[in-house]
Amino acid sequence: MKDYQICSNINVMGAVVKTFPMGIGEAFENLIRNVPGGFSRNYYGIGECKDGKIVYIAGAEEKSPGEANELGLDHFTIEKGNYLAEEVLDWRTKTNCIKDVFEEMYKDERADRSAPSIEIYVDDKKMLCLVRVKSEKERASMSESITTNI
Repeated sequence: MKDYQICSNINVMGAVVKTFPMGIGEAFENLIRNVPGGFSRNYYGIGECKDGKIVYIAGAEEKSPGEANELGLDHFTIEKGNYLAEEVLDWRTKTNCIKDVFEEMYKDERADRSAPSIEIYVDDKKMLCLVRVKSEKERASMSESITTNI
């Protein structure tokens, strides 16, 4: 696992995949067809556990403020900060294993389980899986509670 930094918030437009995980491919195909420039922008997957269920968003980089609204899509923000990163090569052949990559990443004590997991589709071959790193304050607090409970 490598350290990865997102230096500024990333504005993303897209939609929640209602039939997760089956509908992910279709959601991205629709997104690519319907956004101007198709493959000329970055694409992201955003996953978050809410009420015991995974909520997954298929997203594309928003090129200008309000673009999501103009296209009838929802707006999301990928927060700047420090992340743990795992590279997945030939990701198209490994879509059924991506969850395993994230599960392994979340075993790292630095991983912030309360933050969404991020997929960055670099190209047709390479994808980055990102998990936000807890802040120093959160890690110190965790350490204190562990010490206190011993």
